[in-house]
Amino acid sequence: MNTPEMNILYLIGSLGNGGKEQLVRDVMEMGKELPYKAWCVCRKKPAEGPNTILLPSGKVIRFLHQLRKIVRSNKIDLIHAQSAFDALLARLATVGLGTPVVETFHSYEFATNPRSKSMERLAFSLCAKSIFVSQQQLEHFAAVHHLSPKQRKKQALVYNGVNFSRFPLTEHKPNHRLRMAMVGNFVPEKNQLFILNFLEQLNTKGIDFEFLFIGEKKSQFATYYDRCVQYCKEKGLDDRVHFLGKRDDVPQLLGQLDAFVYSSHSETFGLAVVEAIAVGVPVFVNDLPVFKEITQGGQLATLYATGDLQQLSDKFEHFLHHQTETLATAAENAYRVRNTYSIKTHVANLNSLYSLIITKQ
Repeated sequence: MNTPEMNILYLIGSLGNGGKEQLVRDVMEMGKELPYKAWCVCRKKPAEGPNTILLPSGKVIRFLHQLRKIVRSNKIDLIHAQSAFDALLARLATVGLGTPVVETFHSYEFATNPRSKSMERLAFSLCAKSIFVSQQQLEHFAAVHHLSPKQRKKQALVYNGVNFSRFPLTEHKPNHRLRMAMVGNFVPEKNQLFILNFLEQLNTKGIDFEFLFIGEKKSQFATYYDRCVQYCKEKGLDDRVHFLGKRDDVPQLLGQLDAFVYSSHSETFGLAVVEAIAVGVPVFVNDLPVFKEITQGGQLATLYATGDLQQLSDKFEHFLHHQTETLATAAENAYRVRNTYSIKTHVANLNSLYSLIITKQ
């Protein structure tokens, strides 16, 4: 049952680079296609787009007062916060208004310190629902915070969505010189060094390839990038491995690949993996529980045991000897993933959740 003419407000830090920022941008850009009216309040720049308002939160009292005015003047039925901090601000700004607040947890790391643990628990207790982007993330939060069966009823699962119009489905043909890539910043959660170990094996076997690492070197984690560059110099991979940094043409680059190879220590959803599957390229990814979940048990991608270099090599060698068949399967997987994780499916699931919450008020 849908509540007619729902007015929804998204509250987020900014609409800059990042997975949750892109997700909110994609939702807002649907405009009149949305089943509800939507506004977005950003606490920092950039804050561009339809019905998007920049409202700096540096002066907290002024911010809360202005946010309350926006909620009242636009008759907002529900606020969807994109972090525990945003959720707390939303609840403070709407005291006495009866406006329900929901939050989405976009991170996998919970209760990393006493302050974050307190904020997470408080936000969870004050929100009508807390949304998680994978079942694995939902279960992890429940375990970390020791949720009771009653508390777990406040948890909801809504998979992320992708605007696949930005990712053209391309035809891939067997190639002698393989072009491969991994998308992800050089941060502790990613494992580019494992991929380099794999590439050294391919090079030793005389396999002709080019590999692209698409992702930023972060100043606070500079050693993760530097040691990968050094590894390439030591192993003679400089002419085969390229570090592209941040790129705005990722969809186009993915369409030019022969394979996508990914390794991660920790993940909430795996957006880069979904995007790669969506362009019809064969995908190899380690078997974290969340990757098992989003690839439907490995039906949409080739899973290898985390940290098992030999297993990845064996599965990749099978791909080399069966490129035509693998590419045909990858094309089928692209259609399946586009249906499961489309932005429209994401919005439809949010709409159902919003309606359920609002009708109970």
